[in-house]
Amino acid sequence: MSKETFVVNGMTCASCVANVENAVNNLDGVDKAVVNLTTEKMSVDYSGNKVSPEAIEKAVADAGYEAQVYNPDTAKSQEEREEDKIHKVRERLIWSSVFTIPLFYLAMGPMVGLPVPNFLSPHHAALSYALVLLILTVPVMWLGRSFYSNGFRTLAKGHPNMDALVALATSAAFLYSLFGTYHISLGHVHHAHQLYYESVAVILTLITLGKYFETLSKGRTSDAIKKLMHLSAKEATVLRDGKEVKLPVDKVVLGDHIVVKPGEKIAVDGQVISGSSAIDESMLTGESLPIEKSVGKPVFAGSINGQGSLIYEAEKIGKDTLLSQIIKLVEDAQQTKAPIAKIADQVSAVFVPVVMAIAFVSGLFWYFIMGQTFTFAMTVAVSVLVIACPCALGLATPTAIMVGTGLGAEHGILYKRGDVLELAHKADVLVFDKTGTITQGKPQLVSSYTYGNSGVAALQLLASLEAKSEHPLSQAILVAAENANLDVLEMDNFSSLTGRGLTASYAGKTYLAGNQTLMAEEKVDLTSAQADFQNLTDDGETPIFLAEDGKLIGLFGVSDQVKADSADMVAALHQMGKEVIMLTGDNDQTAQAIAQKVGIKRVISQVLPQEKSRVISDLQVEGKSVIMVGDGINDAPALATADIGIAMGSGTDIAMESADMVLMKPNLMDVVKALKISQATITTIKENLFWAFIYNILSIPAAMGVLHLFGGPLTEELLAKEQVTAYLGIDPTADSLHIGHLCGVMMLRHFQRCGHKPLALVGGATGMIGDPSGKSQERNLLTEETLRHNVACIKKQLAKFLDFESDAPNKAELVNNYDWMKDFTFLDFAREVGKHITVNYMMAKDSVQKRLNGEARDGLSFTEFTYQLLQGYDFLHLYETKGCKLQMGGSDQWGNITTGAELIRRTNGGEVFALTCPLITKADGGKFGKTESGNIWLDPRYTSPYKFYQFWLNVSDEDAARYIKIFTSLSQEEVEALTAEHAEAPHLRVLQKRLAKEVTVMVHSEEDYNAAVEASGILFGNATSEALKKLDEDTLLAVFEGVPQFEVSRDALAEGVKAVDLFVDNAAVFASKGEMRKLVQGGGVSLNKEKLSAFDQVITTADLLDEKYLLVQRGKKNYYLVPSPGAG
Repeated sequence: MSKETFVVNGMTCASCVANVENAVNNLDGVDKAVVNLTTEKMSVDYSGNKVSPEAIEKAVADAGYEAQVYNPDTAKSQEEREEDKIHKVRERLIWSSVFTIPLFYLAMGPMVGLPVPNFLSPHHAALSYALVLLILTVPVMWLGRSFYSNGFRTLAKGHPNMDALVALATSAAFLYSLFGTYHISLGHVHHAHQLYYESVAVILTLITLGKYFETLSKGRTSDAIKKLMHLSAKEATVLRDGKEVKLPVDKVVLGDHIVVKPGEKIAVDGQVISGSSAIDESMLTGESLPIEKSVGKPVFAGSINGQGSLIYEAEKIGKDTLLSQIIKLVEDAQQTKAPIAKIADQVSAVFVPVVMAIAFVSGLFWYFIMGQTFTFAMTVAVSVLVIACPCALGLATPTAIMVGTGLGAEHGILYKRGDVLELAHKADVLVFDKTGTITQGKPQLVSSYTYGNSGVAALQLLASLEAKSEHPLSQAILVAAENANLDVLEMDNFSSLTGRGLTASYAGKTYLAGNQTLMAEEKVDLTSAQADFQNLTDDGETPIFLAEDGKLIGLFGVSDQVKADSADMVAALHQMGKEVIMLTGDNDQTAQAIAQKVGIKRVISQVLPQEKSRVISDLQVEGKSVIMVGDGINDAPALATADIGIAMGSGTDIAMESADMVLMKPNLMDVVKALKISQATITTIKENLFWAFIYNILSIPAAMGVLHLFGGPLTEELLAKEQVTAYLGIDPTADSLHIGHLCGVMMLRHFQRCGHKPLALVGGATGMIGDPSGKSQERNLLTEETLRHNVACIKKQLAKFLDFESDAPNKAELVNNYDWMKDFTFLDFAREVGKHITVNYMMAKDSVQKRLNGEARDGLSFTEFTYQLLQGYDFLHLYETKGCKLQMGGSDQWGNITTGAELIRRTNGGEVFALTCPLITKADGGKFGKTESGNIWLDPRYTSPYKFYQFWLNVSDEDAARYIKIFTSLSQEEVEALTAEHAEAPHLRVLQKRLAKEVTVMVHSEEDYNAAVEASGILFGNATSEALKKLDEDTLLAVFEGVPQFEVSRDALAEGVKAVDLFVDNAAVFASKGEMRKLVQGGGVSLNKEKLSAFDQVITTADLLDEKYLLVQRGKKNYYLVPSPGAG
């Protein structure tokens, strides 16, 4: 059986791991394949004579990924691979944004009034617009190709993930847009508004942003194994033929005798055959106190010798040593650790198939059952996929994890992988190492007892002895003496008694410091210290005896102290419902003492590193989620095996590399904080996913066309699909329309220009009743003769806006509801119409409620109440006789329109549509189209072209910007250019002038517009008498409305009268003849816009304007109108 490690590229989630493992495990000859998503490696046990590494690589390639045999000498490190990945995703995001931003601007900019050049406008150049969008979209799709390969692969395998939905939605939107572009090339330019290229690019770019966040949050994963390997000794001093020979470790053979000098590393595992020393095995056991080694005791590779010299026999070499086993344990734990299935992917596994099914069923339903066109059915299916595409879903988890890891970093908690945040809060059990985790990790002097009377302080003597030792316990004594401000004494005859203690002399006295064995050898009586010794050992302290000339003078207890916040941390975890276990290599008595101090109930002691990881595995087998918290090399296998490993920042590099989370501060309460941040992050992720789903849940039914079943907003689709017949009602209460009707008329005009058929309905019948629209007065009833006259006049006016005469299939028609209502008897109407609509339904309408609730004091007559039914019947009649599917009107007509739609539905189950526009108001909220003198009429008999022109010329800047969009046929680009020009120089009133011109020419004529402009110049400019003489009487009076008038006799003018007499005596234009004479001489008097040459010039009827008026101008601004009655 052979074993090989492969590097696998292209995996993104837990389902990718399953794909690769299944592909390789299915090969004949493969015993077991295990993939690690974090390290992107796969270890394979296989039979070399049945399957080759090349065949394994091919199987991975067939599954849609890439694999190659891992060569540690040439392969990039994990860190380098992570950096490469971040760099690639960042590059992809930048380039995607470069194409997406202009694409989004071109597609969406015109909708919010942003300028777009004509050659890229959907209104002016639909084909070039579509092609540019296509050209910008393709690179974004190429950059995001991994979404398609991963997505369609997971789809084919039957367990789709997020990428599958992204791939499906964007592919559907792209193909549909391509279909639209093809139609545009055939000349069907309305398809320019049904392109989804920007959706494709925006979705891919946003999901790429989410992937970038996710890649950043993964950070750098473990190089722990490499660091562990550095611990082993490179050389060993071997006794060969009685001589010491330096050999590389791999040349050592079993049975070799190896010499270890003070401070050297143990090269291989073995047994001491000569000498004794204290050996630091902390890297293996985690315990800070060195272990005394003498003949017959085992030593382990990687541990460090103290002050003594040893000779030991090699018993285990190479991969059999304890250090090699720890390395293998860490490697195996990392390789076999199951990837955490991300919440978003778990959700997608259910969500994607459901969305696909909804899209497919929706399309089939509309095509086969509802009889809609294939285009419509496809639009619904594509809409479901695009609406469901998880932009929000894809960003929900990465953004929350970015925030969570950032918050952790602020508190000194480093989450090495984002998915750790998703799992930490779920832990059932937290297992803590003792030394360096729950305790400080370094010995301290905690107890001292003195016996007898020594001339010098016992602690000072002990510190002076320990000063020449390198034993870790010595450091604890020296620190205590320093803290007590005790000086170290210079001692003589120092000697280290390996494994027992120290001896030296001072001031003629001999001192011994060491363990119980040393005291017994030197026959020092310990009876007086027996009780104190028992207390020390019960508390887990290491005793050090001090004797002076064979008599006991002191007993000191050294131990590793519990951290200040250990007990609080354990209590907090218990409160959160977590089980806490202590796992240590130390003896049971010491471990139990420490556990009791901090409140830990379960202790597992005297375990070796490999046993620690086994304990973790056993807990996991019980179905528990386990967090291991440690700091030493001996903890590395357990940290790697646990669901989540947490390393103390004060610990070893190997522990930190093996862990998933690092606490940079020594505070154990940060473990609690880490779990709380995880809980908060998960809550945020779930909230994000909830809101993403609320959007999807609310939007998907709309995309499915559910609203359409209830008469929903599919008017746009109807208009895009076929030529539609629509009507708009106008009341013939007068023989002219006024500008309040203009918005509706413009709707009909635009409607016809877009290829649809408009019906202008004049409400002969309803106009004779009135309209419950909130007015305080009911309308006057009209006679049939008046009605016919009004209808004829209105049709003549509408002909300026609509084509009634051509042979085009969409030529406009004028219909009058009086024609079908006049012969309807009351009983017939009640039976055929009234029975279908309830009074409750009619009473619920706002227009009726306003009249009934006291806003109009006179209430609502039955006559006017029936208006709603009459208008409803209009829609039914036109639907049945003209195929009319759409009614248009102001928003105040909504109640009446929906009554018509309901009547059609209840009568014959027909499907009709509505389109309303907001009521037009002025910027100040006032009613549009009214002036102090009344309505602005379209008929020049009631409102002269000059007055009409002046109305539009004098609207506010804000109103002009709105009105020019509503009441003219200017293109969007022209309006935007005019608005920009106006903003640069508002005083020139560019918008108002263009608005006044467009509307005046449309309603009246170019000639009337020019005359109105000239007339405006008479009062405010340098107009000539010729321009004045062209004005008709109505325009003249309109221009000089409000000017003082003085009437003169027609007879006097017929005979001729001097100007000075006429304008002083007959008409008091001047106060005196002298004043007039001076003004005339100064050129300050004009008659009919010509300078008066002499004050006594004779004025006759030949000078009259329109044979009726004289216009006198005194100075620059003072005008007087002098009518002469009797003129014909």
